[in-house]
Amino acid sequence: QNVGIAFVRMKDFDQRKTSALSVSAVAGRAMGAFSKIRDAQVFALAPPAIQGFGNTNGFDFYLQDVNGAGHEALIQTRNQLLGLAAKSTLLANTRPNGQEDQPQFSVDIDQEKASALGISLADINNTLSTAWGSDYVNDFIDRGRVKPVYLQSGADFRMQPEDLDKWQVRNSGGAMVPFSAFASSHWTYGSP
Repeated sequence: QNVGIAFVRMKDFDQRKTSALSVSAVAGRAMGAFSKIRDAQVFALAPPAIQGFGNTNGFDFYLQDVNGAGHEALIQTRNQLLGLAAKSTLLANTRPNGQEDQPQFSVDIDQEKASALGISLADINNTLSTAWGSDYVNDFIDRGRVKPVYLQSGADFRMQPEDLDKWQVRNSGGAMVPFSAFASSHWTYGSP
């Protein structure tokens, strides 16, 4: 997915006698290298000296859009605040607590059209979740072992946003209705 964690085992103290090989020095060099990665936020943190005691006296700070300026203005203000904090000698390793906004594919359902076509929201949801995800059907026995059966569309019918146009939903009269008759889609940006 889009989040990960790694633990690095350092060489024994006997093999790291210079200050350049201390945990904090290695973490500092790693942060320098990680700062060049533009597709992710990567942090190198040294563990606490005593396991379980934590390694920070940090705090959480919440920024709110009380003026209703919008999400984009809030993110811009957050980034400005983080830039100022990075210049401060009183703060270290300031960073946002969440993940950066991600591209999101949004499907807008016209409920009135769907209802007029005899399609319930449950039918739409079931079709989308089965086609783009999967759905458990039942089990069968193969050579004495119980095997689950899942229904899922072929990859070539669910890999691109425009593949949504290939899908249809059965209405209350048994007819197949294309998604384009009651839904539209678009790309947006938002919090994961």
